[in-house]
Amino acid sequence: MPTDQSGFRAALVFPSRTDSKELPRYMFNKKRNRTILVVDDDRSEREAMCRLLEEDGYTVLAAADYWQAVAAQPQYQGQINLLLTAIALPGNNGYELAKALFRDDPNLKVLFASSPSGAEISRYYNMPVAGPHLVDKPFQAVDLLRRVETAIRLEQVAVKPKVLGNARG
Repeated sequence: MPTDQSGFRAALVFPSRTDSKELPRYMFNKKRNRTILVVDDDRSEREAMCRLLEEDGYTVLAAADYWQAVAAQPQYQGQINLLLTAIALPGNNGYELAKALFRDDPNLKVLFASSPSGAEISRYYNMPVAGPHLVDKPFQAVDLLRRVETAIRLEQVAVKPKVLGNARG
């Protein structure tokens, strides 16, 4: 595990396939026919989420910031079923990203992954995100997979564009 000069150590731990005994049987299906756009500026977290979702049978697109994510939607030939995004992002924030992507697909589902800095942005924009539309970092693999499945199955989208349009910017 990497350690910086201060001695601080951090790791995002996902169970490997061999640790999947505790995961529900419906997880790790081979093909789900769903596409998820994962947006996170932390490379190791983004790669870990992508790897886990791919192992669970999802098609995964990845972006490191707001602008890469906005560019991914028109470049992808299929439908993106879920936006899994950090709230704090370079270029803009996860709320504004959802707003931009809603313009082309008003049925897009959104799951926000929040760190403490994301919580600060949520408060600034007066945008409480809770329940099935939020997964707090750090999280366990089983929690992420459950939240993704729940978010995709929900009939309603997480955040309506008109609500986002009222955010202070």
